[in-house]
Amino acid sequence: MGNSIDTPNFGNGEVGGDRSYTAPVHGTTEDGRDVTVSFGRDGTRQEGQTLIADGHVSGRDFYSRDENGRSNGHDHADGKGNMTNRKKPDGSSVFGW
Repeated sequence: MGNSIDTPNFGNGEVGGDRSYTAPVHGTTEDGRDVTVSFGRDGTRQEGQTLIADGHVSGRDFYSRDENGRSNGHDHADGKGNMTNRKKPDGSSVFGW
C-alpha cells in the first residue's frame, strides 16, 4: 500500500500530505476531542494554516471531495483566526461547528 491514503497507517504522520501540507496525524485536543490535522509547510503560501477533521478519520474521508471537486473532508483554519467550514452531505460542518 505504500504511501496510499487507503492504508490503515493513515494518521501516523507518514502517509498523505504534499509539498504544501504535512502528512495528517491523528491527535486529541486539550479537552479530549479526537481530531485529524495537517499543517501548512514552512516557506509555502499555506504556512500557518491547518486542515482539521473531527475524529480520527481515514485518508479517503480526510481528502474527500464534493460533486464540484471542492474538498469537503476537513475544515480549513487560515492561521489568522478565520475558519472555512466544509460541509458534509448532511449539511453539517466537518468539525461539527
